[in-house]
Amino acid sequence: MGLIAREFKAEVETLSTVQHKNLISLQGYCVHDGSQLLIYSHMENGSLDYWLSKLDWPTNPDVCGKRQ
Repeated sequence: MGLIAREFKAEVETLSTVQHKNLISLQGYCVHDGSQLLIYSHMENGSLDYWLSKLDWPTNPDVCGKRQ
């Protein structure tokens, strides 16, 4: 098993056991023809990266709890 396959397997194992009210759970995974896919539940309100990209970062210093 190559490095990428081992890392993917470790990620699947970790994500399979993580449970938190603010995280969606891993539903499954697929490995086919060299491609790797993680399958998550549908996120009704969109993904975190979508909402973070909508923030006006220069005028929002409190996003990470840091005020300047």
